[in-house]
Amino acid sequence: MAPNRFMTELDFTKTQIAVYIGVMLLSIDALNPIKILCSAVPWLHPWHWASTSLALLVYVVLSEFKQVLYFLVKAFFHSILSIFFRHVEVVGVENVPRFGPVLFTINHANQFIDAVSVLSTCQRKISYLMAEASYKRRIVGDLAWALDVVPVKRAQDEAEQGTGTIAMTEVVRSKDDDSTAVKNQQVVEDAVAIEVLKKETDEKKGDDGDDHDDNNGKQGSSTLATAAAKATEPIKVQGFDTRFTTELGPGDKIRPSGTSFAFKVIQVDSDTELVVDGSGRPSNYDFPVSSNPQPFDALKKVDTAQVFEKVLERLASGGAVGIFPEGGSHDRTELLPLKVGIALIAYSALDKHNLNIPIVPVGLNYFRAHRWRGKAVIEYGRPTMIDASTLPQFQQGGEARRAICNALLEDIERSMKSVLVSAPDYETLEMIHTARRLWQYKKGTLETAEKQDLTRRFAQGYQLLLQHPNPPDDWQALYKRITDYRQTLKELGLRDYQVPALTEEHMERDVLSVKDTWQHPTQVLQVLHYTYQTLHLLFLISVAAIPFLLINLPVGILAGWYAEQRRKRALAKSKVKINAYDVMLTEKVLFCIVAVPTLWIIYGIALRTLTDWNGSTIALCLGCLPLFAYMGIVAAEAGMVDLKDLQPMYMRLGRKTRRRLAALPKVRKELQDDLRAFIKEVGPKYLGPLYYKDKIDWTEVWGTTSATQQQPDPSLFSSPAATQQTEDASAAAAAAAAESTPPTTKKDQ
Repeated sequence: MAPNRFMTELDFTKTQIAVYIGVMLLSIDALNPIKILCSAVPWLHPWHWASTSLALLVYVVLSEFKQVLYFLVKAFFHSILSIFFRHVEVVGVENVPRFGPVLFTINHANQFIDAVSVLSTCQRKISYLMAEASYKRRIVGDLAWALDVVPVKRAQDEAEQGTGTIAMTEVVRSKDDDSTAVKNQQVVEDAVAIEVLKKETDEKKGDDGDDHDDNNGKQGSSTLATAAAKATEPIKVQGFDTRFTTELGPGDKIRPSGTSFAFKVIQVDSDTELVVDGSGRPSNYDFPVSSNPQPFDALKKVDTAQVFEKVLERLASGGAVGIFPEGGSHDRTELLPLKVGIALIAYSALDKHNLNIPIVPVGLNYFRAHRWRGKAVIEYGRPTMIDASTLPQFQQGGEARRAICNALLEDIERSMKSVLVSAPDYETLEMIHTARRLWQYKKGTLETAEKQDLTRRFAQGYQLLLQHPNPPDDWQALYKRITDYRQTLKELGLRDYQVPALTEEHMERDVLSVKDTWQHPTQVLQVLHYTYQTLHLLFLISVAAIPFLLINLPVGILAGWYAEQRRKRALAKSKVKINAYDVMLTEKVLFCIVAVPTLWIIYGIALRTLTDWNGSTIALCLGCLPLFAYMGIVAAEAGMVDLKDLQPMYMRLGRKTRRRLAALPKVRKELQDDLRAFIKEVGPKYLGPLYYKDKIDWTEVWGTTSATQQQPDPSLFSSPAATQQTEDASAAAAAAAAESTPPTTKKDQ
């Protein structure tokens, strides 16, 4: 078992030792302590021990029911991850505080699987915030209750279509109009903030904690913090057959049909006229015009007071809370604009409970996440903490509070980007991964942390070249060559790691005769290797055939069909999803949770009805079904690996395909040399620290840290002795760095 997944290596070793000792003692009567005591004390019988142990077990379970239930659900989810993912790798778990309150900010790229991934790989007990609509779903809601999840009511979940249609025109403001509009909006924001955050201190005023709900529409749009910093932009809304006075009020929002941006209502003048705030909208937003008015959705203001209080209670008791600040799951390759609620929670904890909460970013990087046996890399970043000297600005309320919360939100967004690999689209992301594999000098497999760092360098370097006013002349041509190389691999069904093994010598030669083959020692080894792989593949097929056909295949087909229907439904309802692939794996898991036990029950009924087996035999068969199902999955996966490795050999049988295979190693070598030469040439001029520095603080790459952030206390993460050792080592390293010459770059090694 991998460390830092379900338990540490030490805990896993202790558990193994305890289990083995227990089995040994129970297996030998002479060593069984219960039987020894029963023989030594005549009036003691085994049932005395059994009944006492049962009573104590019931007491412990009832007294610690939530803890036991959490442990069982976590164990169940851990098994789910091992079944549905081929690899789950964890990076940076040392950044998670071992004790005390902590906030996890997690990107939302795979619906409920995101929460399961963090829950199963983190040693802390985590309480999540979940949309109330999801909390009410069967199975999902039951599991959420077991994990002590806090349901959150969202405006977009209860959006209703408004009466009539609307057109919008931007207001030309005079100085007086501007100040009046801003004042009106501030009154609304202060009223909501008082209700949500400052129940105990009514003299303080603040912003609305849900300032930018549903503003997630455009990929790559400006962040919430940037939008919030803009001045209020009153926009006049003209209604046709509308009823604004009864359906809307200050603080509510309207969302024109077919868009994802919602405008906050500043004031309602009549049933057909109102004013909204247009700040933060996308720069290319198309307003509904009077010649073509559009329907609209009405989003009521949400009271988040109870949610905030529950979160603050958990933090005050030293708990860990997981939040998805993007607000909803999506399948985009970049972060959506963040909600300001996370900043309000952090500052409220500091204000009301004097708790400076570490805010730990968690990056969930998935590969083939919507398919069976994908891969996930879970990266925990360095915590962000509030600078306590900024608390008075939060306590002032109004624009001061809004500005300081937006500054903290920018820090949080930078920290989240530092644990993700972002790209404009999936095609670019795949190109970046291919370029990273072509460039790397280190033979063998890179460590996960190294791979993540290198991939981020390529992703950020691509963005720098793309945005540079005078990019290198030949970089677009190199980009096209990498894309063409990827397309060739896709057409041939190969992976990049297989290409170096396609030596030109044996690919160009026609199929050898048996006599010629034995005259070439290398050919003999190749024949033996391929023969072994073929026999191994046949063996795996025979092992996996029965459990795969009887247990896994029926459920897999039905789960795929069900997930596809749910994907289409989610895509139709969403304003931000591209293909809605983020819901597919979750729906497959939920379907399997119900379908797999149902299938086992059907098999049990069939065995009971159609055979004369006794109950013990049937129970044994049913008990072995989970093991057989998992063996079928593992064997089938290993068989697919063998099949992919054998595929180039089978493709040699075609003359045309053989020529294409023979040309690939040379194409790859030339592309690799040109890519390395290109990076060495443009790195000093265009890439800067991405090229020179061996270690990069990715939060600095995304911008300068604002005044709201301070470094966390190292004592939260380790023992005092370890902390002192770390400080001594850091001081020694700093002194050595001051006396040393600038280091050579990785690119020149």
